[in-house]
Amino acid sequence: MIPFVSPLRQNEPLIPQFEQKIGQLLRSGQYILGAAVESFEKNLSAATHFSHAVGCANGTDALVLAMKALPIPPGSEVVTPAYSFIASSAAIVWAGMRPVFADIDPDTFCVTAESVERVLTPNTRVVMAVDLYGRQAPIAELRELCAKRKIFLIEDGAQSIGVPNHRPHLFTTSFYPTKNIGAVGDAGAVLTDDPDLEKAVRETSRHGGLVRDEWLRLGTTSRLDALQAAVLDVKLAHLEEWTRARRKIALHYCEGLETLERQGKLKIPPREGNDQENVWSLFTVRLAEPERRSAVR
Repeated sequence: MIPFVSPLRQNEPLIPQFEQKIGQLLRSGQYILGAAVESFEKNLSAATHFSHAVGCANGTDALVLAMKALPIPPGSEVVTPAYSFIASSAAIVWAGMRPVFADIDPDTFCVTAESVERVLTPNTRVVMAVDLYGRQAPIAELRELCAKRKIFLIEDGAQSIGVPNHRPHLFTTSFYPTKNIGAVGDAGAVLTDDPDLEKAVRETSRHGGLVRDEWLRLGTTSRLDALQAAVLDVKLAHLEEWTRARRKIALHYCEGLETLERQGKLKIPPREGNDQENVWSLFTVRLAEPERRSAVR
């Protein structure tokens, strides 16, 4: 029996390093924020080529914090894909905004600049593109559209850590244990090149301020746990290696399933485009006969 996902397979070879890092953390007595979180944020920023990284409690909080950081009024419209995990639209509502759904490209499962433009209104303040299954949405095209309309662009990269930085205003990600690099619990992050947005996200995640008893905005508690930061710092060093392995496996799947696709029995993900823009969080196929799903699986 091959499990759908097995975090232990990724974690087990690294357990001695985890134990060393966690031991250092326990002996430091610094369990909230501190050196472990600062080290991971610095390394995450470098690995993803963003100027700033802010760790937080989970990937859904990352989306809420990103929207709360933007200078937009409550009730603003946020365009997001009609096909995504519930967190994308739920986070919009939690942030006090209104989700508006754009169609996806049936081949890539991502929105397009054209599908987004069709649903823009004078009340649209944000486009939240989702990199579903690890394939990056057309961020460069969306950035151009957003710049023209003076709209903010958030890239929901919960499944796409390691894709190129095509300069969205904010990039969010998740380190849930099943992600390409997973924590041993919950964790997330917001990345940006804008120092003002970085400050707003960081303040919002820490009750609204960075100095004790000095609150500059309405915030919440969504700090990255220091233990998770220590574990993730170890795993981050393997991100490029693991991503290369995922791409190799995905190519193997594509080549092995070509015959079934030519026979019209299933549809595999497209391979054209920039290989760097897909980190293959999942390899998702569509069936001509959905009733045969269990047998095909």
